[in-house]
Amino acid sequence: MIGSDDNMTNIDINNNANASIGAGPEKLAEWVGVFIDMIEDRMTNKLGDKKSKEIEIVYNILADIRNMNDIEVDNLYKEGWNEISSLVEEIFWMQERKFPLERLLIKNFSLLLADFDKAPQQGINLSRRVIPAFQYSLQQMVGPDMLHEYEDRSRNLIQQIRDDAGDNFEWSMVYNNSQANIITADILTYSSRYFTDVAKRRQWMIDIFHRMMPAGNSEAEKQWQFGDIEFHMLIGSLYNNLYKLLDSNDGIKWLQGRYGYTNFSNLKHMKNAFEIDRISISTN
Repeated sequence: MIGSDDNMTNIDINNNANASIGAGPEKLAEWVGVFIDMIEDRMTNKLGDKKSKEIEIVYNILADIRNMNDIEVDNLYKEGWNEISSLVEEIFWMQERKFPLERLLIKNFSLLLADFDKAPQQGINLSRRVIPAFQYSLQQMVGPDMLHEYEDRSRNLIQQIRDDAGDNFEWSMVYNNSQANIITADILTYSSRYFTDVAKRRQWMIDIFHRMMPAGNSEAEKQWQFGDIEFHMLIGSLYNNLYKLLDSNDGIKWLQGRYGYTNFSNLKHMKNAFEIDRISISTN
């Protein structure tokens, strides 16, 4: 543990539809279409040629749903897919309960991750395949002892919040928790000592990500690579909340009081060095 007082929580660290509904909702719509076909087949088998005007209306409604000619239905597909995606992510993290710390950290750059149903775009967002590579690089920098300690602290905190919230539990309760924010700040501040030579650490991480990222399932995924720009996107988002503290007197006071002068200086140097490196790669 690198902080001296867990009770220092006064600083807020976190400060025409069918053509564009997305691959995931469209796949969901395909399965709904199969279900509708089955309904129509059974109706035909039962009714034969005895079709009333009302039955024809039902057929037409089903056809509109199957052919995605209804904006309201398209929106339901989108909402349904979002629910499915959230459930898949929740199941993944519940299965990977040994990585609670990583989940807290990944939240910092989660908005950069490509949607589940879309391929990542080079220089715009990040492939979800970076997650295991990020986990590995974190383990290498932090070391087993500190990692184990903070995994336990994260796990216990999350369980406590779950117990207190009961059926009303949401992950936003964890992400907005002051102690959770301190846990991530501790890890990131400690890790800042490894980023004083940004160019060296950038190449190190790029090499690790190339080796540790799983193979892409689609051609677009296979073409996406973790490079200089992606490195700055990920690390910049990861440290953004801490960088904001460096811009205020209260933030500086909190950082110095919790982490001491050396760790504070490492973080400040890292921020300046990253800006220089970002400008350097943008002009090359």
